[in-house]
Amino acid sequence: MATLGVACTSSFAYLVVADGEAVVDGKPERLAFRDGLPEADQLVEFGKDVARALRDTGASEVVALRAASNYTDTHNGWTDRLAMETLLRLECAKAGVPCRYLSHQAVKGALGLAGRGGLATLGAGRVARSGRYWGEGRGLAALAAVAVEVGA
Repeated sequence: MATLGVACTSSFAYLVVADGEAVVDGKPERLAFRDGLPEADQLVEFGKDVARALRDTGASEVVALRAASNYTDTHNGWTDRLAMETLLRLECAKAGVPCRYLSHQAVKGALGLAGRGGLATLGAGRVARSGRYWGEGRGLAALAAVAVEVGA
């Protein structure tokens, strides 16, 4: 059973599918609000993009990585990130695909990543890189998906 891992920033939702401890190559690698549209249309179109990604990936579960405890952003950055996460959860509910959040600490624990440092640093090399945007968010999404696959 494949898990879709998602890591959102203020600009993008990064996506990775894991099956067991392996990343499955595929698209899309990231989603974003579409520039040039009215705000309401951006929300609708983003929801459609998420629904399409859920269908295309065939994931049986979705995990969204929570923001790190030291994450800071502007008000607009937070609202965009939270809007993406909310639309993700809504589309999962519509599709009947379970969706949950995992914290960075929970991912570290599930993957046995001990020591000081952030999830990206401690998890470097734990999952084979695949595709683009790995250092921008897909690597974190992959770690979250693999954590679910191994029992988090």
